Amino acid sequence: MDLVRGIPTAEAVIRGIAKYDLPEITKLSAEMVYQIADIYGFNLQEPERKIEALTAFGAAFLGERAINAGIDWLEYGMIPSKIISAAAKALMIYAVGNAACMFYEAKINQYINPLTSPTVINKIRQESQHYLDNATSEEGIVALISSEINTALTIDYTRLSSLLKVGEWKKADQETCDLIVKIANRGFEQNLRILPIEDLRTINQLWSQNSNGHFGFKAQKQIYWDVSKKVGDFGEKMGWRGKAGLFGGVFGWKSYDDLNFNLKYAPKGHLPAFPLNISWWYHSGEATRDFAQSILERNDW
Repeated sequence: MDLVRGIPTAEAVIRGIAKYDLPEITKLSAEMVYQIADIYGFNLQEPERKIEALTAFGAAFLGERAINAGIDWLEYGMIPSKIISAAAKALMIYAVGNAACMFYEAKINQYINPLTSPTVINKIRQESQHYLDNATSEEGIVALISSEINTALTIDYTRLSSLLKVGEWKKADQETCDLIVKIANRGFEQNLRILPIEDLRTINQLWSQNSNGHFGFKAQKQIYWDVSKKVGDFGEKMGWRGKAGLFGGVFGWKSYDDLNFNLKYAPKGHLPAFPLNISWWYHSGEATRDFAQSILERNDW
């Protein structure tokens, strides 16, 4: 488990798979092949799906590289399955999924049924074995799994970019909130401090470029430091809060619907208004403080 510290969700995936024995891993893999077939549009009721599941399993694990990666089926048949490492179990599932994707890609794009073409099936088997090339140690297995996980959880900024280009500021702000929550949840906890630099830079760049620097994290960061990191003053400058008044302004924070989504009239740095968009978590003032301390006080982006 020490090997995967710092890799978003990899530890949880491997820990979750560790509790399953070998027959259960096989069952999970078969179910996954059926899900992949469904994604590619194939009828799950056709008997051929069963053969395809077996083929994907065989393509992934009947080979020298599978044995080198620690997956020797003859050996496993003679010893208790509980001694199979958690990482090897996770690798089994990912390798089968990889083989199944290649199988259905060939079936759709080449208009060839791999089951009736020795040439195609051998190519899939060879490519499947190459998938295991660097998985000959625990470190190699974990690196491969973490790469798969990070790829699966890649954030797509296409919609945000499109909304910003056409000036749909409110929809873009809501999309930004959804993206930030998704990024934070990659670590199974809503923690803004773990947001990767690349994501922060991307979000800021999209907002800044499409508003000529009027919106974005960079504009907000400058204002935050200009008011000496005083959250209340920051909220007022941003147009997120009214004047302090009674109880130091604790009731002066605006609701999300009261914000100004017009580039011409909104204060500088007004958007994205992530803290006010997640006020269902906690009070807007506390959300703003957490946002500022977690993102605006960082000096790595």
